[in-house]
Amino acid sequence: MADLKQYGVLVVGLLMAGGFAFGGMASYSSMIDSGGGGEDSQIEAELPEQNFIDGDYDLSINERMYLTLREDVVFVSAVYNTSEQKKQLMDLKNMTENFRGRAYISVENASTSTTASAYTIPEYPNVLVYGYMTSRQQTPAQAEEISEQSIASTICRTMNNWGDVRAYCASV
Repeated sequence: MADLKQYGVLVVGLLMAGGFAFGGMASYSSMIDSGGGGEDSQIEAELPEQNFIDGDYDLSINERMYLTLREDVVFVSAVYNTSEQKKQLMDLKNMTENFRGRAYISVENASTSTTASAYTIPEYPNVLVYGYMTSRQQTPAQAEEISEQSIASTICRTMNNWGDVRAYCASV
């Protein structure tokens, strides 16, 4: 019959083996992206307070995509390289009224822009629009030219439910 010392060694050995097994599983699971969609992988982005900003909205591309789907809005990134280009793009501020708070326009310097660093932009100024269609295609729509008409048309094409801006979009 085994004495108390042998039972103690057995218990300690089992605890150590269990600890190694648990540690190995935890280590292995952290190396593999299971894509389980748990609470930790959920995006926690909120809409900005302002519809127009001189600078970056400080939202990642994924956060913008999430908000365009959840809130049915568009994000417009107007990227410039020179002060003349910036002055031209600042006129876009007037466009936010046409979309009744559903267009978020940022005028960003190319050197600090999230958009410019995420996509290869061939020339400046450039206007990229993130919306419902963007989240399906994974690339933002690019305005054909830097004019209010062209940018408004691009915004309208990327919206999911036009809702109360339908009349404006129909006139563009």
